[in-house]
Parts: sequence; C-alpha cells; structure tokens
Amino acid sequence: MLSRMKEDAFNDFPWVLPWQKISANGREAYEAELRTEAGPGHPLYEVEFTAIARTCHTDDVLFQLNGHEAEFAVVHLTYVGRQESSAKWPAVILFRDIDHWILRGMLRDAAIFEDDWSDRAA
Repeated sequence: MLSRMKEDAFNDFPWVLPWQKISANGREAYEAELRTEAGPGHPLYEVEFTAIARTCHTDDVLFQLNGHEAEFAVVHLTYVGRQESSAKWPAVILFRDIDHWILRGMLRDAAIFEDDWSDRAA
C-alpha cells in the first residue's frame, strides 16, 4: 500500500482512461465548486481536500482528503453554483487509500469506459 501521496507524485502517476490529471486552474475550480456545494451533513463538509484528477466522460472528480478517515473521494459535482439543499449531493464515494481507489475506482471506470466505446464503434 502506498502512503499518503504528495500532490507532485501524481505528475508521473499511471492514469488509465477515463481518468486524467487536472491542471492547476482546473484544480482551483473543482475545489471551489465542492466547497460551494457541500453543506452541513455532507461527508466532505469542512474537510480539507485537493482535486487531483477527473474523468473525461462524466463529472466525477478525484479528491485527496486531509484529516479524514478516507484518503480519497470521488465526487460527482452538480455544478449548481450554490450549496446543495440535501447532504446526499454532491454524491461521494470514499476510498481508504490509493490502492483501494485504483482497484475499485480507476480500473472499474476504465472497464466501463472501454465497453462504452466498444459499443459505439460496433
């Protein structure tokens, strides 16, 4: 298992489509949107986080969490530009560490993405 990764460690990370690293500008925008959307009762309300990557076919964003029992979260942002009225939004899936996310997040998403593109090509 990898220990908590520093942000620059993701520069050489072996991303698998549909996941891709985000730019510094993208990072700021995704972090601001999550801070805006997550209200009291949401699992990430008032949690420190850093946006790391996004999928190229959905609105899912990978965040690394600081001071939370889970190290990573995949968040489906709603882009409403305001705090959500329900703590179930934005939707979030927590991952205990990077290995957990690779196996249960990135590789699963890659298989779904590949199937979607294969179906379109047929």
